[in-house]
Amino acid sequence: MKLNALLFAALSLSAVSVAQADVKTSGFYVGGAIGSTGVDASSDISINADGSSYKFIGGYQFNRIVGIEAQYTRYGDITLPADKNTWSASSTAVTANLGYTFDNGLRPYGLIGLSSINLNESKETLVDDQGIALRAGVGLEYAPAMLNGLAFRLGYEMDYFGIQTQYSLFGSTVTEDVTYGISSLNLGVTYKF
Repeated sequence: MKLNALLFAALSLSAVSVAQADVKTSGFYVGGAIGSTGVDASSDISINADGSSYKFIGGYQFNRIVGIEAQYTRYGDITLPADKNTWSASSTAVTANLGYTFDNGLRPYGLIGLSSINLNESKETLVDDQGIALRAGVGLEYAPAMLNGLAFRLGYEMDYFGIQTQYSLFGSTVTEDVTYGISSLNLGVTYKF
């Protein structure tokens, strides 16, 4: 009985060791994610974010620590009730993906880079509804060795940008600089080749 238990423990440890040795730590990857949209503004503007966000992901991980990633994100509809305006925002980003891949497949990471954002506003209230944004985010990825390149992600990412907003006040046009943050809390899947 004791011999069987020891044999089972030894086989289990060797299987775990083999599985841990096979975790892919470099290569090209593609994937996608879905999540919820949130919006913050530096002024007292009433903003409602409804719907889901989705994204397409592609990148290359050089080693356990450094990767470079491109993302296309389509945010859910964003409504500004005071202006009777709606944004259908999207962004294309290039970021550094910095983290550490542990032998068990877990990889906490952070993203930092730039994105090109397009708000696609329904009513013209902004000086320009397109621009460059700072992309930042954090997340946790899990890539079990037994799935041979398939990984699951939980992440939170935000595009920070400033835009001039115009509105009428007592018959004259007022221009105000406002900083916005459009975020996405998402779950995703990637596959590394």
